[in-house]
Amino acid sequence: NINEYFEKEVLPFVNENTRISAKKDSKKEGAEISFNKCFYKYQKPTSSNILLDKFLKLEKMMNEKVNKLGD
Repeated sequence: NINEYFEKEVLPFVNENTRISAKKDSKKEGAEISFNKCFYKYQKPTSSNILLDKFLKLEKMMNEKVNKLGD
C-alpha cells in the first residue's frame, strides 16, 4: 500500500514545517533523508593501549627493515 509505505519510509524524514504545508495541499516536493539515521551503526573505538602496541610493533618492524638496507 503506497500510503503505508509513505508513512513508514518518507514522513519520518520530513521536517514538521513540510508536513504542515503538505497537509495544506502544497506543491512542495522532496524530503531530506538522513543516511546516518538509517545506516550508521556505532562501533566502539579501539583502545589506545592496543593502538599503541600496534604502532610500536610497526615501528620496530620498519626499523629492522631499514637496518637491513644499511647492511
